[in-house]
Amino acid sequence: MIDTFPLLAQSFDTASPFQVKRVWVQDNEFYVEYQNAKGELGQILLEKNNDKYQAKGYFITSESGWELIKGEGELVSAKAALYEKDVNGNWVRKN
Repeated sequence: MIDTFPLLAQSFDTASPFQVKRVWVQDNEFYVEYQNAKGELGQILLEKNNDKYQAKGYFITSESGWELIKGEGELVSAKAALYEKDVNGNWVRKN
């Protein structure tokens, strides 16, 4: 599954005015944390089915953490693999 992650993150980066900050991967779900041009953070929960990605849920930051504002989904599990870019721009697993 992770072999498709860099392509997903790259296409998300270039297809929108957002910058991907971190990505959590668990089974066929991807939690993509992004920052918009105003510096605001958000998360999109994507599900992969047959090489297609579908947005399941949209989250924003709130006083108590992340708040689901549209769709469905739970917060990212502690079991999910966390990826961040290193200083060279390569995605590196952090846990």
